Amino acid sequence: MNKEEIERLRKLIKNIENSEHSVKTSMQNVQSVTLPGTEVKNEFGSFFLIENKYPLNHTHGKIQFNEIFSINKKFLSLIGKDDRFNDIDIKEIAFIDTESTGISGSGTYLFLIGIGYFTETEYILRQYLMRDFNEEEPMLRDIDSFLDNFQAFISFNGKTFDIPNIETRLILSRIIKDIRDYPHLDLLHPARRLWKRRLDAFNLTFLEENLLSFYREDDIPSEQIPMIYFSYIRTKNPYQIRKVIEHNTYDIISMIGILIKECSVISDYFAQPYDIMFNVGRFYENLNQQNVAMEIFTKLFESENICVKEFFIKGSCRLAHLLKKMQLKDDSIEVWEKLISYSSEIGPEPYLELAKFYEHHKRDIPAALKTVKEGIDFCSKNRNYSEYLDDLNNRFERLQTKNSN
Repeated sequence: MNKEEIERLRKLIKNIENSEHSVKTSMQNVQSVTLPGTEVKNEFGSFFLIENKYPLNHTHGKIQFNEIFSINKKFLSLIGKDDRFNDIDIKEIAFIDTESTGISGSGTYLFLIGIGYFTETEYILRQYLMRDFNEEEPMLRDIDSFLDNFQAFISFNGKTFDIPNIETRLILSRIIKDIRDYPHLDLLHPARRLWKRRLDAFNLTFLEENLLSFYREDDIPSEQIPMIYFSYIRTKNPYQIRKVIEHNTYDIISMIGILIKECSVISDYFAQPYDIMFNVGRFYENLNQQNVAMEIFTKLFESENICVKEFFIKGSCRLAHLLKKMQLKDDSIEVWEKLISYSSEIGPEPYLELAKFYEHHKRDIPAALKTVKEGIDFCSKNRNYSEYLDDLNNRFERLQTKNSN
C-alpha cells in the first residue's frame, strides 16, 4: 500500500473522529479490556491472530456441531449446485466470513477475516485481525498459505461479497490465487428458496433466531463496524473491536447450524410443513431432479383434505406440469380434472389443459368443445379472468370448424 493510500485513509479516520456518530469509549474500558490472541510475525511483517477451539458436542442454539458429520455429500452438491462437493470431505471445507471498512471496491479493506474448519476431534475458528493498514500484506500472505489446506468454501453471501473482496485484496498485495474457482456453497441463496414466504427476512441474524433458536446479546450492528474499526485504528482501544470479533464469531458459527438445517430440509422433506415441502419440491424441480420433485408434489396432491389449500393447489399444478413434461399426459389429466373445482383460485388453466388434451392427445373434438365452453362460462362469470376470453372464443370457433369437417 503506497503513502497516498495511507494518507487518504488517515484523513478518513480523522473525519470519522470529528463526526457526531464516532464511537466513544472510556479510559476505563481501555484499561480493563485486552484483545484475545497472539501477534504473528512473518517475513512481510506482523498481524494479530485469534484462535478458538470448540468440541464437536458444542451446541449453538438447538444445533450440535457433530451433526454436520451425518450430512450426505450429495446434499452439499445440491445446495451448492456443484458436483465437486461429492468428492470433498467436510474437513476440507473452510467456513469464511469477513468484516470490512466498506461494501466493495479496491478501497475496501478486510480488517478481520474469519476461517472456521472441522478436524476429527474439534472445530477450530481462526480470526485474522489487521491492527493497522501496514499489517494487510503479512496477514494476507498467511491466509494465502493457510487456504491451501482446503478444497472448498462455505459462506453466507460470500459469492457476492467475501470471496470477491478477498481476491481483490490478494491481487492488490501481488498474491495470485484463483479463489473464485474453488467450489463454493453460499448459504444465503438456498435459504431464500427453502424458506420463501415462511420468513420475513434472510439476514444471518434473523435466520439464526428463527432456524436455530440462537439469540445474540449486545451484538454490534453491521453498519457500525467500519466506524468501530476506524476508531480502533485511531485509539487502539480494544473494547469495541472485541465486539466486532464476537460478531464475526457468531456469523461463522451460525453458518454451521444453517448448513445443517438446509441439508435436513432437503433430505427429510416429508417431515416438513406443507409450505416448506412445496419449496423443497420447487428446489428439486429447478435442479432438474424431476423424480424427487414429482414425489413431493404427489404427496401434496394426495393431501387435499389435510393440506393447506394454497399448497395443495400449488403442488398439484406443478405435478400436472411435470407429468405433462415427462409425457405422462393421462396422469396429468387426472390432476387437472381434480383442479377444475379450484378454478376460482387458479383461473381457467385446468379448462385449457383439458381442452388441449382432448383435442391433441385423445382426438376427441366434442369433449374439447365441451371443456372450452365450460371455460368460457367460467371466465364470463369471473371478471378477473376475462382476459382469457379472446383465446377461449378463438379456440372454440376453431374446434367447431374442425368438428364440422
